[in-house]
Amino acid sequence: MRQSANGRGTARQHRFLGGHFGERIAAVHHSNTVQPRQDGSGGTLIEIKHISKAFAGNLALDDVSFNIEPGRIHALVGENGSGKSTLIKILAGYYAPSSDASVTVDGRAMTMASVQASQKLGLRFVHQRSSLINEMSATDNIALAVGYVRHQSGRIDWKGSSRQASDLLASLDVELDTSRPVGLHREVDRSSIAIARAIGLPGSDVRCIALDEPTSRASARGSKHAQGSHPSSRRLGCLNSLCVAQACRDSGYGHRSHCPEGRQTCLQRSH
Repeated sequence: MRQSANGRGTARQHRFLGGHFGERIAAVHHSNTVQPRQDGSGGTLIEIKHISKAFAGNLALDDVSFNIEPGRIHALVGENGSGKSTLIKILAGYYAPSSDASVTVDGRAMTMASVQASQKLGLRFVHQRSSLINEMSATDNIALAVGYVRHQSGRIDWKGSSRQASDLLASLDVELDTSRPVGLHREVDRSSIAIARAIGLPGSDVRCIALDEPTSRASARGSKHAQGSHPSSRRLGCLNSLCVAQACRDSGYGHRSHCPEGRQTCLQRSH
């Protein structure tokens, strides 16, 4: 284990977890100003063990293991092709990992390759490629996932559904016109809509939300909200979060990402 200090004297520790095409996946512990949730839970929220995945004989993930503690933001950092999104899709239940892989949430084992099992355990995801329908409003995009509010007669309560969308966005400190087609909103607002939709999905309480490169498109377009000023970032500190970013770039959620030299993927835990 190697330790170094940044300019403010905060220690960083690197623990190598597994390989990828001969590269390394490292856990990076880094202190910052994000306040952990005070829920008294302590211990380990999610335990990930021996995750391996190959596509047509090409190894994407090789024996990756790490823990996610409650009340912290974690950053999974690496260059394109380093297996970040593959790992997220395994946690979301889209891909089946190797037979000896295991994931537990709050001590409960997750059934692999099952979206329903992942969601039932309180895991939520905003994937790199948005599934929002640009021609539909924020109200409709959110309701298609979480359900429309309905009158006793069974008809859609449009005002209630709009209020549902506004309330979910307000929980992220975001205010926007929920009747406007999503495609007319700014990129950063579309990502907020996607996050609100994920948080509002039915099932158990949200235990962790994973954001796959949430600021990449906004950053590419020079948005002032990219690189640390996303309007949802202040409230995400109240959730257990796993944020995915490209190598050596700011993940945009309250801390700087750090990568040792070379192509590899890092897991950064925010205290």
